[in-house]
Formats: sequence, structure tokens, C-alpha cells
Amino acid sequence: MYIDFLLKKCSIEQVLLIDVLEHAYDDLKALKAISNVLVPGGYLIISCPTPNYPYYFGMEFDKAIGHLRHYMFEDLKIMLEKAGFYIVDYYYYTNSISSILCMIYYCKIRNRIIRSLIMPLLNVFSFIFDKKSKKCRGHSSLAILAIKSKDII
Repeated sequence: MYIDFLLKKCSIEQVLLIDVLEHAYDDLKALKAISNVLVPGGYLIISCPTPNYPYYFGMEFDKAIGHLRHYMFEDLKIMLEKAGFYIVDYYYYTNSISSILCMIYYCKIRNRIIRSLIMPLLNVFSFIFDKKSKKCRGHSSLAILAIKSKDII
């Protein structure tokens, strides 16, 4: 009941979907539900895997963590527009070098102590090597900033 109160129609100013949408059984329905709770002009920030994700991390890992799909900008743009959003900006990130480093970190290293020691290095390498791009070019992640259209309530 308290959640219903918090999520009343047009009551939220910003929603972050960081590695979430690819797990939803009906992603368009999820986007429409988010549109319902966002105020007109409210922000939606999405980060999701591209079709390159299983190439780096493997299909087994991809399925094990529950990915139901992957996205290219063009496909997600169509869905966002159907749900009442317009795109402000987008970019692909986690390029091939960063993806390989992440794969080693998540899939190959099991020891938590070693992981905690490696994480700062992974962040530095990602900062050095990862370049945002408007083209997928081997990137395994996509980020989108969208705004709920003001004329849709």
C-alpha cells in the first residue's frame, strides 16, 4: 500500500534502469509503466547490454545472470517512443578491451580478496581504454538518456 502511494501516477522525477530492462519479460510494458509514474519531462536513464555482450562473456554466463535480450539503440529508441519518451542522448560503452577485462574479472576470478585488489586496476584500465561511441563497434553496453514527453499523461 505504501508503494502504491509512492508510485502514484506522475509522481517520480527520475528513474534509473541500470542493467534491469534486459531482465523484464515484457520490456515495452515495463517502459510504459515507468512512463506512468514519471512526471511530464521526467528523466529515464537506461544502461543495458548490446548483442556483443554474449560474445565477450559467453552465452552460458549471459543466460545464468538472466538476460532475456540485448539492445541496439535503434530498437530501444522505437520502444521508448511507443512508451512516450524522446531520446536526449545515447552512447555505446564498455569497448572490446574493457569487455575482456570485465569478463576476466566476473567469469574467471572467484577469490573475493583477489577481486577486491583487482577492482581499482580494472577501473583505471576502463578509464584509459574505454571510449564512448555512437556506433556499437564491439561495445557490450548501451546508455540512453530519455525524457517523458510533456504532452503524454
